[in-house]
Amino acid sequence: MSPGDIKKKKPRQLGKIEKEKLFSFFSELLDETNYPEHKKKHTEIMFKRMMGRAMPSTWEYHTLMGVIGGSVEAY
Repeated sequence: MSPGDIKKKKPRQLGKIEKEKLFSFFSELLDETNYPEHKKKHTEIMFKRMMGRAMPSTWEYHTLMGVIGGSVEAY
């Protein structure tokens, strides 16, 4: 077996439940940080679009959730 025969394992992408949880945590973060209410809806849409384009892996998801979760708990 040569090095060229080894296939790299593709990182697993987020599932629907993970995405919903991420968006829920982000919304909660906006609430906890007193983000202006009139900007909240558009900011949530922007975040969803960014995450859709980025296609984060599960490792990236768990890292991001740790940061957002820690921020929410701090408030």
